[in-house]
Amino acid sequence: MPPALLPEASHWLQVDSRMDCVWHYETGILWSGSLVLRPDDPMPTCDDLPRYLEDLARQRTAEWRGSAAEFRRSKGAAQAAAAGVA
Repeated sequence: MPPALLPEASHWLQVDSRMDCVWHYETGILWSGSLVLRPDDPMPTCDDLPRYLEDLARQRTAEWRGSAAEFRRSKGAAQAAAAGVA
């Protein structure tokens, strides 16, 4: 993205084969986020990113709940086996 589009933002630029930060204000807050996609996830566009992130959060939450439930079942089974309960 050309720095002229967001002139007051901090910009990371490659200078002499290293990354350097150029900023408009003397002080600033550095924040970034990474969207890690699976190989089969579609690439979102700027227009559909909010909906995409909502759908992705629902999907990952459902996967996590399923994994947590499976973990609790397996932990319960292991504890029962250790106690000698059939």
